[in-house]
Amino acid sequence: MKTSKIEISESFKKQTIRSILSILLFSISFLFILTLGIALSALCIFLGVQLILTIVNSLTIILGLGIAGIGVILLMFLFKFIFSSNKTDNSHLLQIYETDEPELFQTIDQLTKNIDTHFPKKIYLSPEVNAYVFYNSTWLSIFFPTKKNLVIGIGLINSVTRDELKAILAHEFGHFSQSSMKIGSIIYQFNQVTYNLLFDNQSFSNWIDKWANMSSVFAFFTYISIKIIQGIQWILQKLYEIVNKSYMALSKEMEYHADEIAVRTVGSTPMRTALMRIEFSQFAFQQTHNFYAEYENNQLTSKNMFLEHEYLTSFYANENEMKIENGFPMVELKDHNKFMFSKLNFEDQWSSHPTLHERIQKIDSYGLKTIATDNEPANTLFKQITKYQEYFTQQAFQKNIPQDQLQFVEIEDFKTRFEKRHFNNKFPEIYNGYYDRYSPVRFELATSHDTADNHSLKDLFSDEKVQLIYETEAMAQDAVVLKQIYMNEITVKTFEYDGVKYDQDDSIQIQTRLDKEVKSNKEFILKNDINIYQFFTSIELKNSISPQIKDMYLALFEFDEWLTKQQELYNNISEALGFLNSNMTVRDAIENFMHVRTFEKELKISIQKIMDDPSYKDEIDANVIENFNKYLSEEWRYIENEELQSDRLTVFLSSLDTFIQYANYGIFLKKKALLKHQAQIISADENIQN
Repeated sequence: MKTSKIEISESFKKQTIRSILSILLFSISFLFILTLGIALSALCIFLGVQLILTIVNSLTIILGLGIAGIGVILLMFLFKFIFSSNKTDNSHLLQIYETDEPELFQTIDQLTKNIDTHFPKKIYLSPEVNAYVFYNSTWLSIFFPTKKNLVIGIGLINSVTRDELKAILAHEFGHFSQSSMKIGSIIYQFNQVTYNLLFDNQSFSNWIDKWANMSSVFAFFTYISIKIIQGIQWILQKLYEIVNKSYMALSKEMEYHADEIAVRTVGSTPMRTALMRIEFSQFAFQQTHNFYAEYENNQLTSKNMFLEHEYLTSFYANENEMKIENGFPMVELKDHNKFMFSKLNFEDQWSSHPTLHERIQKIDSYGLKTIATDNEPANTLFKQITKYQEYFTQQAFQKNIPQDQLQFVEIEDFKTRFEKRHFNNKFPEIYNGYYDRYSPVRFELATSHDTADNHSLKDLFSDEKVQLIYETEAMAQDAVVLKQIYMNEITVKTFEYDGVKYDQDDSIQIQTRLDKEVKSNKEFILKNDINIYQFFTSIELKNSISPQIKDMYLALFEFDEWLTKQQELYNNISEALGFLNSNMTVRDAIENFMHVRTFEKELKISIQKIMDDPSYKDEIDANVIENFNKYLSEEWRYIENEELQSDRLTVFLSSLDTFIQYANYGIFLKKKALLKHQAQIISADENIQN
């Protein structure tokens, strides 16, 4: 049964007209510039040739070629888009065929017939929690659209039911089904061509660099050519901003329409539940990679990361008290909005996708409360799902490591290791999440306990106070965005704050109000932090427990201040190393490394500080310690005999990166030690009272 034809909304029609008009404006302007460019190019080539023919000697030949070169360079720039193509790197993908997966191909064939679109040219698998279409195109694709390739992520298959997978694929096919939506495909192709003309200039730049290096005269005329091209690009970029802004707005409407096609093809429930779960599943998938990132130097690896992905999805669902249906967590909007306290809302003109909340609202508005009928896991559509899972696991973790050196982790071992790490990195429950994204700022560590008896754990770490921390963080971020709106760094005419609509000029007033509220809230939180400190130190005193809390708070404050300096040091070194991405002489490279060396002494002192800190005992990987010791062992010369010493540079760069990772981790270790000690004091106090 074919999907019924969808009525095109007025908003879609409006954005389509705007996109077409913006393309016409750009095209007319480009044709005018192209005509002038061709005329100027022809004139330069004519003058260059005439000069060579009129006065024949080595100087006039070079000058003539230089003048003619201006014309050739301009022509190459104006017409380079004809020879370019937009090719997607598919080296990380695995193509499958109908003989491999007949049931999947049959499902896709039925979907394309129902939606009235073409069967994909090729079907690939990827490891991602995603599905998408892509195609290789040239400028001719504007007039002769190419067939699309479909990519289905194994991570996605791992996360949805059969009906949910059909809904997601129907959404992708929906972009290219109805004739009214094909304008979006044409505009997309035009956008790719325009982008190439303005920004994809690497090969073109390399060519003119070679031409300029042939002679100082050629370099002079090349400089003139570049200035002309930069002028053309400036004009076209301004026009392109108009085209791109209208395209982004149209893309949002296309997403809504593709969602509606999916809903009318498969049903609202599968589309809704799939959309809600994907981001959650992507988080669980990333945690799988994060787990093995800690062991990458130990050759510890997964046999099948998708089994671990399934486990982590269930683990985090249980931890967040999510309902499980058909073996999958039922993620709700409240789960997405759990830590979203921003009250600022405006339409981002440069965003090509509506938000999840906007898409769910739209799906619900269709009034098609259909119920999924095929709730079997999507991986049951595949004959060889385990084979694909193990293939992508090998690509992710085992590609460059000899098989005899690999240490495989069985799923039960993974669970044990993960849970141990997870719960070791959690703060005690008594804090109610107060410190999860917050660290107390320095305050005077007074010894008075006059107010300690007026508070309880429930009061100090109440839901209201935890929420205030998140709200204050959101307010501060909103104030920054409002300043950007006022300074025109974000271009919007109107915005909403706390449900009230404002003009752009009002943004400074709202920002000022928020700054005052943030300041007031921070003062209240600081006062609560002082009460917390006095509460725990009073328990120490009352129960004659050896006083440690004051020293632990002091250590936390001092480390926080030290960390700020280390982050500044890291940024300075990273900026100084920027030259590594540039072409330069050996002499210039040596001078740049001499500048880097001015920071290295401080870096080595900081690395040694981390290695000597008892907080890091058993926390730093043995291979990291070995690399640190190697870096600290001598003053390295990164250029010797006019050659870059890559091995030495690798030791330095890896030491720099792991240093800042462990430095940032240190604030967590200091905070965890303090909070664990305080929790033990509470436990001891309860035991004493009992």
